[in-house]
Amino acid sequence: MFFSWAYTGGPYPLAYKGLGDIFVLVFFGIVAVCGTFYIYTGYVDLFIFVASFVPGILSSNILAANNIRDIDTDKQVNKITLAVRLGEKHSIALYNMLMFFVFAIQFYLYLITSNEYVLITFLALPLAIIIFKKIILAVGRQYNTVLALSGLLMMVDSLLLSLGIVLGN
Repeated sequence: MFFSWAYTGGPYPLAYKGLGDIFVLVFFGIVAVCGTFYIYTGYVDLFIFVASFVPGILSSNILAANNIRDIDTDKQVNKITLAVRLGEKHSIALYNMLMFFVFAIQFYLYLITSNEYVLITFLALPLAIIIFKKIILAVGRQYNTVLALSGLLMMVDSLLLSLGIVLGN
């Protein structure tokens, strides 16, 4: 409850100081995945910790797509998001770099486990490439498509990663 309040409220709202993306990565990735896994198993290992970055990054990219779209209006109301701080060009570069890291992390998960089923996540790569191209060319309301596709990528990739883990055990 405290952190949900601190995200947009209080004396130092994280979302308005360019820290929202980090907050989302930590709480929608690391805390959510590791916390849930720990509740069910009583432990957290390296695989789970590393895997937790995948939904965290993809969640952050959903926020980033929204914030890139809103750079001009956020500036007008003094909402200093990471996208406002970095500007459109650098925010898009960060978005695409993080999307690359998602697939690099999933390949690393394969390397540390030899579970070839984890590689099933690469079936989401064509969607990631479509998003990569669209975000570079997007203007104004076209970011809504990037935002929707980012959510779709998160869902598809998360399902594929879960399937790969289940099949490999």
